[in-house]
Formats: sequence, C-alpha cells, structure tokens
Amino acid sequence: MIPRLPGWSWELRPNGVVTAPPEGKGAGFIRYSERDRPIRRPRELARELERDPRFRITSIGKPERLITAEGEYGAVLTVDGLLLEAPVQHTMAFVFLDDFHSVIDGLAMAPEQHGRIAREVRTLALYDGHGLSDLRRRRFPYDPPPGWNGIANFLHSYWFPLDYPKNRSSFTILPALPVAQGSGFSEHIAEEQADQSPGFALDSKSEARPHVTRKGLSGSFWEIIGRVGGVLCFRDLVVLDDGRFAYTVILESPRDRRDENLRLMRTLVDTIEPIPKSGGTLAEGSKESMGHWAE
Repeated sequence: MIPRLPGWSWELRPNGVVTAPPEGKGAGFIRYSERDRPIRRPRELARELERDPRFRITSIGKPERLITAEGEYGAVLTVDGLLLEAPVQHTMAFVFLDDFHSVIDGLAMAPEQHGRIAREVRTLALYDGHGLSDLRRRRFPYDPPPGWNGIANFLHSYWFPLDYPKNRSSFTILPALPVAQGSGFSEHIAEEQADQSPGFALDSKSEARPHVTRKGLSGSFWEIIGRVGGVLCFRDLVVLDDGRFAYTVILESPRDRRDENLRLMRTLVDTIEPIPKSGGTLAEGSKESMGHWAE
C-alpha cells in the first residue's frame, strides 16, 4: 500500500485508491491498484491505458528500474497521449512481486503539472509497501542470451534458441533461493541435476570448480555429461551464493553447440545482480527495460 501524500485527497475504490492534490482533479490525480495480474513488461502494461476509449497513446518512454524501500523491483515510465484529443501525460510506476504487481498511475492534465505528478508517482512507488518477507524465492535481474526466446513458469525462466528443437540447447534459470551459510545447498543442486531429468543417463559429473562473476558473486561450476536417448549431451551448472541467496543457472547443450553456449553462459552469469536488502538504499536506475522476468 502506498502512503498518503500530505494535503492530497484519499478516495477508496473497489480496486484501490485515487488521490488528488489540494486544488482538485483538474490539475491531475494518481490512481493506485495493489494487486494486478498477470505480470508483463512495463510497456505492455502501459498500453492498457488505451482500454479507456477516450485516451490515445502518442508515445511511451523508456522504462527505468527502481528498487523500493522493501527491496522489491519496480519500473517507472512516461506515457504521452490525448484524452478527448487534449494532450495529457501519464507517469506510471509498477512494483513487481511474485505473481502480481501494483500500479501507480499519475495523470497530469496540463504541462505545468508534469514534473509534479511524476515526482509524486516516483515517491509513492519507492515507498509502496507489501510486507512480504525479503527471504523468499525471488526473481533476479540478468541479461538473457541474445536472440533466444524466453518462457516464464511462475518464478522459473526457460530460454531456447530460435532453431529449437533442431538445436536442443536451453537455459534454465531457477529463482534465487534463501540459503544459510554452510548449508551445502550448491552440492545438493549439483547432485540433483546429475540425475533429475527423465531419460537422462549420467556418464560423469566433475568436481566443483570455483567461479567468480564480474559483479563479485562467487560460487561453483560443474560439468555434467550424460545421454538422452543414446545421444551425448552436456549439462553445465553454475550456483552462486551471496550469503543470503543462491542463484542457479543450468545450461543444456548438444556436443556441437557446447563451446558457443558456454560463452553465452559466462556472459549471462556475469550479469546476475544479487537481491537487494529491504531497508537498504532506495535506488532508481536507467535500464531500458525490466527485462525477461517481467513477462
């Protein structure tokens, strides 16, 4: 739930709250919805504004990432358009949780209100509170393999090349999992992956090798070799640990694509960003999009 802005009105609605400045809605107002589904990319969510037949979008700005006071990921963007053919500006913020997101939609009715409404929307987004534990399964940011198609299944992500299934390569990104130091979680995941898939016959599993990313996350790498239907395949596994969460990336490769895929894996793993702590420094970024996990 968002906090109240001093001096602004506060109207409870069936699907949330509408709040307006002291001079009234003629200057603008902000609408808040706490639990919307499904999670999608910010620009796709912004296009929902055109469900109002009176409004037509003329441009959508680049989303900027933000991190709330609770350590949740969000995004903010600007939407210019025409309301009954009069120019207006929306500033929209979204806070992404596990299977839902909140929406903070500020409408500025005149150009002199653009900056004011935008500032208040950002403030409300940064302090939007949902009370979820920060030590829970979480999505985390990373750069996906370029040109691959992604599929989300709740908190898991799966990536496939454009020529799949002719090219049987794939990435599986597990959600970040809370782990205690010294828990042996990494070794457990490696053992599980060695014989998890139906039809996978294990040939060998390497010893753990240390791995450190460019962002300073450390962990282990395993090479698992096996056969599916008698065909040789490689399963490479990286598990990183920041002392709070474990971050797991699994790569499946046929023999002729493995070297290429390992380069993609190293690049992907290097971009993994650790889950922020709640109560930490509020942050606003300038990334072009919220990326793959806001689907």
